[in-house]
Amino acid sequence: MSMIWNTDTRGMCIVHRAWHVKTEKQFVASLLAVFAVAMCYEVLKLYVKQLEVAIAHTQGAHGLRRRDDSPRGRATPRRVMPLTSEDVLEGDSNKRPAILSRMPHALRTPARLRLVRSGMYGVQVALSCFLMLVMMTYNAWLLGAIVVGAMAGAYYAQEQNTGSHAALCH
Repeated sequence: MSMIWNTDTRGMCIVHRAWHVKTEKQFVASLLAVFAVAMCYEVLKLYVKQLEVAIAHTQGAHGLRRRDDSPRGRATPRRVMPLTSEDVLEGDSNKRPAILSRMPHALRTPARLRLVRSGMYGVQVALSCFLMLVMMTYNAWLLGAIVVGAMAGAYYAQEQNTGSHAALCH
């Protein structure tokens, strides 16, 4: 494995000796795979952020207070968004976190949402470490695939009207 900046397209190992690139076709397939992983990483960050909003939403709707909520200084009750269509008030239907409508009803309780968020965060950390190992090949093409994949994922996150594409270590 080369430990210096390189532009090799053949005869290299990526992350593990089982991922040995021998031909240029394999290298192009590897670039596409790395691009997809980097894009998935950014999209996963978007979904983790949406889950955090959904958790706050359901905790408020169930009357649960987070540890950082302080009862002092709160003169009026906090307005919470509805959980189900029966709870919808006029004008509230578009304020419900979108991720709640895509999740099975059984996972909508705060404890289960936190469990799902923790699992998704674990996958996010694993993808981040994997992308870091790909970067350690010092291959310009692979680094480019990571950057372009992250850009595509950030573009998707912006299309979803969120700012969750902040730079994190890959």
